[in-house]
Amino acid sequence: LISELGLFPEKKRGSKVGHQRTIPRTTTECSRMLHRM
Repeated sequence: LISELGLFPEKKRGSKVGHQRTIPRTTTECSRMLHRM
């Protein structure tokens, strides 16, 4: 989880152009990760 959490900020920072597209994708991934835990 730590490695993935560290990738979250990097993806948000490098995805400045696709902000709206990254938000929904990140939310879905976070929800899936929480469900898996």
